[in-house]
Amino acid sequence: MAGISVIVPVYNGARHLPALLDAFEAQTQDPAQVEYIIVNNKSRDRTSEIASSYAKTAKINLTCIDENDIQGSYAARNKGIHTSRGEFLLFTDADCVPHPDWIKNIIQGFENPNVGAVAGTILPYPGTTLLEEFAAHAGILSHVHSLNHAYMPFAQTANVAFRRDVFRKTGLFRSGLRTGGDADLNWRMQKTTGYKLIHQENAVILHRHRRSFRDLYEQFERYGRAAVYLDDMHGWKAPRELDFPYSFYQLVTWLFFKYPVLLTKYHAASIPRVEVYLEPLTLYIKLCSAIGTAKARQLERVNDLSIEYLS
Repeated sequence: MAGISVIVPVYNGARHLPALLDAFEAQTQDPAQVEYIIVNNKSRDRTSEIASSYAKTAKINLTCIDENDIQGSYAARNKGIHTSRGEFLLFTDADCVPHPDWIKNIIQGFENPNVGAVAGTILPYPGTTLLEEFAAHAGILSHVHSLNHAYMPFAQTANVAFRRDVFRKTGLFRSGLRTGGDADLNWRMQKTTGYKLIHQENAVILHRHRRSFRDLYEQFERYGRAAVYLDDMHGWKAPRELDFPYSFYQLVTWLFFKYPVLLTKYHAASIPRVEVYLEPLTLYIKLCSAIGTAKARQLERVNDLSIEYLS
């Protein structure tokens, strides 16, 4: 079998990196066939120290490199792509934990030579906070949504694999982007090559959801900006998700009429906690996305949308 490269961009990921590296060492795929590349993207914590220390004693082929020119996960992934030697390039993130058979299963998707990209399954890492429960309930970051996108399916970089040839024909991620680069690359592949994207359900990764309102805001504000950038690049018109007068009406109705009833049901153990707060939390992420869209349209258009090709 051709070589396999696993690429992980990391920015201040010291907290969760050990669990990810342990999961890599537990992979059932023959370790001689896999190289793991951690790309430290200007972290200010112990990311580089942890990865380098782990590499000295690990039973896997682990390399830690730096991307110091551009602060951004897509630039970091590109640095990993240039460093890699594998014919199949797998991507995940520092806040994820792959199942032991992740690599073995996702690679099986390439048995069809017409497949250029394989999306795995992203499940929620068990959480205890309300926001983690909400993210799991809403399927945030689930491929159920991205693979059924209204414009064209795409795989998220938390759990995806590409043939190396895709980066030769389609180009790398756009380093100038801070969000939306996964959809952009997938769409370029499907538009310009004969390759297709498939879903390998048994290639499972657990993803840690946001635990604070600030982190959730940053996530969905970024999604809102991505919608504008994807419109610029591909002409996809995102539907308007937030009607402010109606949303205010929904919030007032929930607070004075629905909330007391739902809270009673929760205390009677007839519904889970997340269902009590589902409506206002859904409105919150829609508001965050709308803010990101407005900011991108008015202030933050991407200047550099150039594409570099792999030789």
